[in-house]
Amino acid sequence: MAQIKAKLIEYAYPTSTTATKAGYGKAGCWFVRLYPSIEACITNEKPLVFSADKAEMESYAALLPNPYNWMHKYHNK
Repeated sequence: MAQIKAKLIEYAYPTSTTATKAGYGKAGCWFVRLYPSIEACITNEKPLVFSADKAEMESYAALLPNPYNWMHKYHNK
């Protein structure tokens, strides 16, 4: 049986490669990405969506049926 991927809301700092490639190099951005499992610490998945607005990413993530990755407790402050 395949493992269910877990979602995580993350932040890319200004000037970071992730923020720059997404068009948010000057301001930074929030994004949602999937991890291989709830317990996974790393992923090869590309971000699903980017936004400068954290609330927008929280709303987007809430619509996904996937459970949250364990690191969500650290990003949800």
